[in-house]
Amino acid sequence: MIERHPPLTIAAEASSGEEVYRCYVELAPDVVVMDITLPGASGIQTLQHILQRDRDARVLIFNMHRDATFVEKALESGALG
Repeated sequence: MIERHPPLTIAAEASSGEEVYRCYVELAPDVVVMDITLPGASGIQTLQHILQRDRDARVLIFNMHRDATFVEKALESGALG
């Protein structure tokens, strides 16, 4: 969907929390979109790590779990949505 809406572009894709963080540091994207459940560091841990580096980072987290606790934790940790 992102690629169908220029001028938005995908800067990188990552398969683990650690890789998400490395991509963030290297590319400084405008927005990070990631899953809450990642191999290695979780989406929450990765979000917290990104925000420790950059308090102004904009992060959106996807959640497939029915338990609202995951969403609450993501928002409490600084996800924008």
